[in-house]
Amino acid sequence: MFFKKKNVIKMKHTQRIFFIWLFITGSQLGFSQSKMMRFEHLNTESGLPRNQVLDLLQDHVGYIWSATGEGLSRYDGYRFKTYNNKTSNLIGNNVFAIYEDKKHKLWVATDKGVSQFNRKTKSFENFGVIDTLTKEKRSFNGTNIFEDSNQRLWIGSRKGLYLFERKQKRLNKNWSNHKLKSIIDESDITAVFQDSSNRLWVSTFSKGVFLMLYNSENKIEEIYNYTYDENDITTICHNRVESVKEDLNKVIWFATRNGLCKLNKTVDVGHNKYTFHKIKNLHQTNQTYVDMLMGITIDSNNNLFIGYLNGIYYLPNGSDTLVNVDIITNYPLLKHNYKMNPEFIDKTGVLWMSSSNGIYKHDIGQLKFKTHRADQSTSESGRQNLTWSILKDQEGQVWVGTSYGLNKLTWSEREKKYDYIHISNITEENSKFNNTSITEIFELDKDNLLISKRSGLYKFNKINLTYSRISLPDKARPGKICKGKNGDLWISTNKGIVKYNPETKQKKRYNLPSGKGKENNNWTHVVYMDKKDRLWVGTNSGINFFLPEEEKGCFIKTNSTSDYKSVWAINSTKDGNIWFGKWGDGLACIIPKGSKLNLTDGYEIEEYHIENGLANEYVYSILPDENENLWMSTNMGLSKLNFKTKLFENYTDEEGLQSNEFNSGAYFKAKDGELFFGGPSGINSFYPSTIFKNNTIPNVVITSVLVNGKERVVTETEKIILKHDQSHLKFEFSALSYNKSSKNSYKIQLENFDKDWVEIGSNTNIRYPKLPPGKYSFKVKGANHNGSWNENNTVINLLIKPPYWKTWWFYVINALFLFGIAYVIFRISVKQVKLKERNEYFEKQNEEKKAVIKEIHHRIKNNLQMVISLLRLQSSKIKDNEVVDMFKETQQRILSMALLHEKMQQDDDIEGIDVPEYFKSLIKNLVKSYAIGKDINLKIDIHKIDLGMEMLTPLSLIVNELITNSLKYAFVNQNNGEISVSLRELASGEYELIVADNGVGYILSEILEGLGTKLIHIFTRQLNGVMEKMDQSGTVYKLIFKKNA
Repeated sequence: MFFKKKNVIKMKHTQRIFFIWLFITGSQLGFSQSKMMRFEHLNTESGLPRNQVLDLLQDHVGYIWSATGEGLSRYDGYRFKTYNNKTSNLIGNNVFAIYEDKKHKLWVATDKGVSQFNRKTKSFENFGVIDTLTKEKRSFNGTNIFEDSNQRLWIGSRKGLYLFERKQKRLNKNWSNHKLKSIIDESDITAVFQDSSNRLWVSTFSKGVFLMLYNSENKIEEIYNYTYDENDITTICHNRVESVKEDLNKVIWFATRNGLCKLNKTVDVGHNKYTFHKIKNLHQTNQTYVDMLMGITIDSNNNLFIGYLNGIYYLPNGSDTLVNVDIITNYPLLKHNYKMNPEFIDKTGVLWMSSSNGIYKHDIGQLKFKTHRADQSTSESGRQNLTWSILKDQEGQVWVGTSYGLNKLTWSEREKKYDYIHISNITEENSKFNNTSITEIFELDKDNLLISKRSGLYKFNKINLTYSRISLPDKARPGKICKGKNGDLWISTNKGIVKYNPETKQKKRYNLPSGKGKENNNWTHVVYMDKKDRLWVGTNSGINFFLPEEEKGCFIKTNSTSDYKSVWAINSTKDGNIWFGKWGDGLACIIPKGSKLNLTDGYEIEEYHIENGLANEYVYSILPDENENLWMSTNMGLSKLNFKTKLFENYTDEEGLQSNEFNSGAYFKAKDGELFFGGPSGINSFYPSTIFKNNTIPNVVITSVLVNGKERVVTETEKIILKHDQSHLKFEFSALSYNKSSKNSYKIQLENFDKDWVEIGSNTNIRYPKLPPGKYSFKVKGANHNGSWNENNTVINLLIKPPYWKTWWFYVINALFLFGIAYVIFRISVKQVKLKERNEYFEKQNEEKKAVIKEIHHRIKNNLQMVISLLRLQSSKIKDNEVVDMFKETQQRILSMALLHEKMQQDDDIEGIDVPEYFKSLIKNLVKSYAIGKDINLKIDIHKIDLGMEMLTPLSLIVNELITNSLKYAFVNQNNGEISVSLRELASGEYELIVADNGVGYILSEILEGLGTKLIHIFTRQLNGVMEKMDQSGTVYKLIFKKNA
């Protein structure tokens, strides 16, 4: 029996050794040598004209240019602008290569020739290949462009190598007479490159690679051809060479259709004896495409990125083995790995790759967060990457607890990377322990670990890979573990906390305070021992501290009103503050009062949430670094808090994290300062000192100016001059930092419109509708996603001309016009004033004359009245009636003149009197004097005419004599009668006076001897008139006369 038992033990020991050997030698084979890289994918949905991209370039400004089958396209981080034969004068639509020479001129190789882009006019100068015989342009398929150290521009094509003669502006194929040049002339050129030793390398599609050497006159003197020989491993890998590059150590690399090789560094060996060394590729499958390489790019750390037909490889500096890259993009369901070609690493550390499926870009800076995960192709990779605990032991071995069991990371010095290794089951009896979630890994000693699982606490031997179970009081389920005094270990469980001493094997369980608000206080998640030997415990109800010596716990009351009370992470800082993370309620800090920091003097609690800068309210871990920062894993990446400045910085999966989501318990800080955080997709490790923000200041450009909706071709040095109706402006701009273009920030100001700078966030355009005429300067500043601002304003000056009616010259003309009008008005006013003064003067003179004339008329009238009175007085003493009648007639004549002067005196118009009124008064006075006792009817029709004193006096005397005669002779023996008088102006301009009565009649010639008759004839002549007696009943006399000139 004893012998049999001994053999069983020996057999088990042999079996264990076998499995250990199997673990050491074979467990790594299940995991490929791969590196995860996260790319942003740009394609036609992003604005690219075609997904097949053949070349990429970043110019000196910072724009990214892409060569496509639909022309040349410029990318600014947001928008693609394409130039082809539809939108410009580009010679050919199929663009194969782009190059910027030392003078910053942009060259393009197309299917029809070579073109040079004019940035100012946005047009091309085109150069084709001219047939020497027909003098016509030949078909030309350019493949690449390169400028050597002598500023000679080499143009590769599918039919040989050309030299562009700048002065003659032509492509020249006759650049050498070397015997090997004819082979080059028939070759499809894939790349032209000049190394640091001034050697010019020309790779081809089927004839290997050529080396061209310059002589002292910088002319091609020697040409060597290196081709593949299947019987010689020192030859180049393949005759199809796609790319040639030189690394920082001056090693020349060749990407071929049969793998990557490098030129061996040899001393004193002729050029014709160069040898090559092929790099190992462990990514071997049944597919031949794994060695079909495309291009090479080298980063600042001398690491190589090599594209191949179905993806990309990574070759760390100093390594001799290619590492396959797992490509993760923003289009996870789309196949990306097809004809990948790393083109360059831009000024901000972004790797750009062309492909048959668009453009890929990767921020090299993301590599600062190392990601470790199991092979994604295995069926258990999901559970194996779901991480719950991490430990880096004293020997530097990293252990990872996942939902699939225990794993470890083994550093490969050769590969310069960690290999993610699963601990395979060694014995059947412990298999049930190995494939369940591990929530804690604690280093017990050099050879043993303590492991918490749902099934219990286990001791794991690192040497023989065995487990032994450690029972806990009341079948408590273990969680996080921390070390206390006297070798005691404190374990969080679902039934309070447990003290366990590994030496004495003693265990004791403690309940935490209970009661209202502490119903779930015994379900604990985390334990932490501070420098004052206080044990801090995070539970479902909140946070407690426990005094081990007193075996007494105390529940910490917080001011939080949130329903989320669970505490999953606790740590402290040098100032004695206790920090704890809550599940769904952010971060909090307990600040003890008093100098002793022992909480007896009270405490304050500060809380931090999303509004304070925290990435997420779910805080799963808190780890301090050496620079006064706290690092926290959340459900939205990592948060870093500087607990002095209280400022947060947040990091997401875009910067290389395994995902944005992390898990509780999956964190660890190693003695060397390395931090580990785990989540559902693996773990991240990093040294905090290597994590820094990209402070590269971006170049800010104004990419487009739209005027009334139409793009205006402008340069930043050009002043835009617009009409008044071209006032609807839109500016597009970009900070040429491509790490996270969508998170770049901008400030804009339109001088003479905006009073100050306007922060517009990540917007890359601004509109100004209907700007008023004036001078403006549009200025823009930009910052990268980390807030590094370019304070040098990018400026475009513009002038919006006013309409002509608002121009200075129009104002001058108007001013002159108004001045002229004002001057004319002034002159007129002056004249009017003078005229008024003159008129007033004349009016005054007239008034004076009127007064004098009136006075004269008054005096004449008075004198005539006096004469009439004297005559009347004299006639009263005369008995002779005939004499009395003579006196009476004389009085009547004088009265008519006196009446005229009276009217002249009464009328204000000295130029004339009211003729009708005057004659009515005169006639009525005559009737009154001569028709005593008779009823004489008067018909007077005197028109208002202007005769003047000179004519009115004789005319009135004529009327006086005629009316007197009618009254004396016409109505003898009659008591009544009628006399009519009319005076009017005829159409001929003459005047007509008719005096008539209906009496017995009289004949004027019969009374010729009388004085009256004589006076009538005298006054008629004075008027230049004609007196006529009309043949009518009664007596009718008509006088026709003219007005004196």
